[in-house]
Amino acid sequence: MIIMQPHPLMQPLSYLTVLVVLLNADTALSYGRVENGITPVDASNAAARVSDLVDSCCVIVALPGASSEAKAALAEAKEAFREKDPVCFVQYADESGDLGSDNGKQNTGLGYFARRKQDLSCLHPMPKLPPKLEAVTGVFAGHQLVDFVNSRCGTYRSLSGELNAAGKKRDELLRNLYDVPETTDEETASTVEKCERIDVPSSHEFFQNFMSISKPVIVKNALVNWTAMSKWSNDFFYEHFGSRNVHVKLSPDGEFEGCESDSAWEGHKKRRMPDHIRRQLDFPDLVVVRPATTDVPFSAFMDHITARDRSNLQLSRIARQGNASAYLEYTSIPNYMPELEADITPMPFLPCGVQREHLNLWLSDGNTLGKLHFDPFDNILAQIDGEKELTLFSPHHNERLYEGYIPEAILDFSSESGTFSRRRLLESTALVMSPVDIKKPDFNRFPLFKKAKPMKCLLTPGDVLFMPAFWWHEVQSRPGPKTKRNLAVNFWYTPFLTKEFPCATCKLDVNLASRHLLEDTCGLP
Repeated sequence: MIIMQPHPLMQPLSYLTVLVVLLNADTALSYGRVENGITPVDASNAAARVSDLVDSCCVIVALPGASSEAKAALAEAKEAFREKDPVCFVQYADESGDLGSDNGKQNTGLGYFARRKQDLSCLHPMPKLPPKLEAVTGVFAGHQLVDFVNSRCGTYRSLSGELNAAGKKRDELLRNLYDVPETTDEETASTVEKCERIDVPSSHEFFQNFMSISKPVIVKNALVNWTAMSKWSNDFFYEHFGSRNVHVKLSPDGEFEGCESDSAWEGHKKRRMPDHIRRQLDFPDLVVVRPATTDVPFSAFMDHITARDRSNLQLSRIARQGNASAYLEYTSIPNYMPELEADITPMPFLPCGVQREHLNLWLSDGNTLGKLHFDPFDNILAQIDGEKELTLFSPHHNERLYEGYIPEAILDFSSESGTFSRRRLLESTALVMSPVDIKKPDFNRFPLFKKAKPMKCLLTPGDVLFMPAFWWHEVQSRPGPKTKRNLAVNFWYTPFLTKEFPCATCKLDVNLASRHLLEDTCGLP
């Protein structure tokens, strides 16, 4: 096992006097206090050189005092990687002696700098932070160092320099990622692809046929063992949660997180946007409309969505707005209703080792439309009551959905007048929304959307949808005929396939955090 631990000698590079030898370059680069006729260079130059390297590659270093075994492992491992691999090997040398040990583990004198990634979540230029050096312990041979580099740098090499078994499997999966079929047949061009519906699969079937190739699927009758299906009645929520305050989202027309022109917002003519920000916006005149919010007792929210009683001042005035809607969305069950976890269980077909990131409750009157967006998680959406109809688009043609940054705005709601207002234009930008209104698309402004191929997925009570990370989706909810509500739970997991975002041209690749699924550690062939 290779363990990363900070070492007391691993202070910032500007404090080290070193010789840096870039082992995978044709020409050795020398810095620091050395002998044998090499001109001394201030050690801060070494820091600058490594800082440049981490913009394009992971950096593996042999530190001062590195053991002969470590240096041999470094030289051996270096031969396994190719020019296109984002890995650099560097050697530091000075008069330092033994590096000592950490927690009883022998330190071989190898270190690691992670590749610096651009933060796409911020449009402002960000200062470069100094690269952080970490110690590598437990590496005594070239093949162990190759394995370590693979695990940290996203490579798939064997000591021989060939792709390892996981790399070959990755390449095969990426060649066979699912996409909504293209068609040139006029008779079928208007036919919309529908989600495949299957019985509960084995873990192997699910991973091979759906998760690993980014293919959505509906699993039928997946909730037969969930206590929630019979227990979570309206009366249950009243009795157990009625006195708790909940954070409710409010929309004047039932649409949530749609895009519109900023000209409908007060003060838009006075809005000032830095030029370097505006240049990065494809549609600076549009805004994502975030819903208004209010905190009310759960019982008042339930009264509103079931029309049982609308005496609550805030929510009763929402009811007078015609198509206005209140929504309990993105509500963390562990944080706000942990008792509910006892009534639900993870899907038995998930591969071992997948990491849950979020568990959310979704509850409304069923007259809601969640506008087109993607989530950077693998999604298990479990429908308990009512229906959800999802329109999906694959993440392989993001230019057709105009992925990018869109400024945000947030609605206000007055409980006194019962009206919504558009006053708050924000300085933040949405990263996961599409500016395209798929119900009435503007093809003059968004001509590439003509080529987008939708997929329809209809969820009824007891169904579970697996929606892979980064699939675009718009969600129309409908209420149950008796309960007058729409109720669902979703699990977000660390994605098997991931990409940078917002980035219309970036492609899916196996997530470093999920590559164990390629390495047969879960018994998956």
